[in-house]
Amino acid sequence: MNRFRFTLATGALALTGIGGGAAALVHADGNPTIGKQVLDTLCAEGKGAPIFTPYAIGRCQEARTMDGFVVERLVCEGLLDGTFTSAPTIGRPNRTNWACIPGAISG
Repeated sequence: MNRFRFTLATGALALTGIGGGAAALVHADGNPTIGKQVLDTLCAEGKGAPIFTPYAIGRCQEARTMDGFVVERLVCEGLLDGTFTSAPTIGRPNRTNWACIPGAISG
């Protein structure tokens, strides 16, 4: 993970009051506004386009698929108690569309 992504992830943890050893106690205490800002920044860093939708906390189109969206998933599911979903972009290799949807989906 490059230094920027590590700093951003650490900052997201600090902003939501989660620290080092407390990571196992993560619940839905994250702030969706801050979470959206973090997800939009991660999207732009992956050369994607952040898209506004009233049905998602964050959505990104055509982000590079190189690192598998580990940080995005952690922010969405761990800090915001959302569900992370992704699908490859049709016609553009190594590009992915992803979204963080409010609420955990079971099943």
